[in-house]
Amino acid sequence: MIKAALKNLQTWVLSLCERRSALPAALHVDKQLRLIYGGTAVIGLANLVLLMSLGLQVRVFFYFAYAAHIGFYTYAAFKASVKNFVSFYMIGLALIIVQSALTAHAIGDDCAVQLYLMSMILVSNYVYATDHSRAFCHAFMVGACFIGVGSYLVIDEFLEYILKPHRMISNVTEIFFTIINALGSFSLFVFACTVFAHSFQLEFERLNKLNSGLHSAANHDGLTGLYNRTGFKEKFQELKLDRHFMQEHAEYCTAICDIDFFKRINDSYGHEAGDLVLTSVSRFLLSYTNEHLYVCRWGGEEFVILLLAKKETAAAVCEEFRKQISDMVIPFYNKELRITMSFGLAQSHVQESLDSAVRRADKALYTAKAGGRNRVCCALDAELKV
Repeated sequence: MIKAALKNLQTWVLSLCERRSALPAALHVDKQLRLIYGGTAVIGLANLVLLMSLGLQVRVFFYFAYAAHIGFYTYAAFKASVKNFVSFYMIGLALIIVQSALTAHAIGDDCAVQLYLMSMILVSNYVYATDHSRAFCHAFMVGACFIGVGSYLVIDEFLEYILKPHRMISNVTEIFFTIINALGSFSLFVFACTVFAHSFQLEFERLNKLNSGLHSAANHDGLTGLYNRTGFKEKFQELKLDRHFMQEHAEYCTAICDIDFFKRINDSYGHEAGDLVLTSVSRFLLSYTNEHLYVCRWGGEEFVILLLAKKETAAAVCEEFRKQISDMVIPFYNKELRITMSFGLAQSHVQESLDSAVRRADKALYTAKAGGRNRVCCALDAELKV
């Protein structure tokens, strides 16, 4: 039953975090601490006002202890930070223990002030945001739990038997104290839970975005933004595992294209011009990518194109690419660069590896180069091994 209740509480807290209205933005840890301390000061002030309204005949240090409690938490609401968390937490915990003990001695343990000790145990988790070692943080958490639970048991269960309360409160007053302190401590607990869960969610999203970014960087060419060889092979394997791909595209085509006389561009105009040519060609090819056409920078000035089409259609696409690229004008300062590309095309099937298909397309590219460049050549179907 306890496990089920804890699970339901966890689900409820996480559901709060999923609502953007619960926390519109990630609160900085220092702001979180200051809100907690500020709320505790307000509840302490409410308790003091109620106690003073009862007209209790108590010693001066009773009110002095309350004043110290409210004053410290008010100060902490403006000055608390991760750097001073340990010292502020220990002072705050000691003041709550003193306040709870004095209040229980004055009016009995029905005041519910001691409930804050349970909430403060959760707040002690903020120690993991400090620069202290993991060993210190673990020891701090264990110590906070022992002190909080031990003080709660002493105040709630034993203090009334050791020291007779100064005055037993009426049922109405007891209800006021219970409502104020129960709601206050529960609000503190829920706020801390919500912030922790929301922080974990944001951290998970941040790491997920970082991981996605690293994965994208590892699978894409930094200059052109196209798939690199690793990313292209991964995409190819992903397509082969797709049943729809297997059924609809049992045969497909692989083309490898190469910028003709690319070395001359680098030698004549420099690598800046060469990079400009590569990015211009990449943007052109990228503009035609869709679910039936994928492009990758295979290496240097070579590009590989995966066309989910029959050889006749794929050859027509490559020929259109060749024509448009030969008509392309690339402005470079006060010059106009013109390029041509040669294409080698090979028809393949899903059982063939990508490397094998590229090798056959590369042979066709060699034929195109040997034949004068700026042309599309197809590999012989006889080379395709079924």
